[in-house]
Amino acid sequence: MTKKLSGKTAIVTGASQGIGLAVAKRFFNDGANLVLTYLPEHGQAERIIEQIGGAHDRVLLIAGDLRQIDFVGSLFDQAWRR
Repeated sequence: MTKKLSGKTAIVTGASQGIGLAVAKRFFNDGANLVLTYLPEHGQAERIIEQIGGAHDRVLLIAGDLRQIDFVGSLFDQAWRR
């Protein structure tokens, strides 16, 4: 993979499965730092990091539900501080 996303940060929703997981893997392999969201009932943080082959220093996992408006604001606050 290329490192064309090196130094960039990507927010990926639904990272515990399906398309979200596939996107997270690709972005990570292309060098991006990741802020990943997932529903707690869909997976555990450590399993998600293992599935993408990620390193803790480049991945921030946030459990929550995007249908909750307070979570959306918190997500972007945490991503910005990252």
